Amino acid sequence: QLRDLRKGLSTGEAQGALRCAHTLKGLLLTLAAQPAADSALEVERAVRASDFPRATSLLTRLESQLARLLPELETLLRRAA
Repeated sequence: QLRDLRKGLSTGEAQGALRCAHTLKGLLLTLAAQPAADSALEVERAVRASDFPRATSLLTRLESQLARLLPELETLLRRAA
């Protein structure tokens, strides 16, 4: 989703970028990752407003949040196995 979102933002493909941001937001809410979900919502709103430079900047923040979240998820998966 992140790769597709970044591609959509770089090419100006609003519908695809919007769909990816919305999907990420939903996935993050399912995981109770509220700060990252909030960032995904901000990206979604920027795309809706056709503010691609802002959306790209916000995506960088979202990616940083996801980088912190992934090790936690990996730990949970190992414990569940």
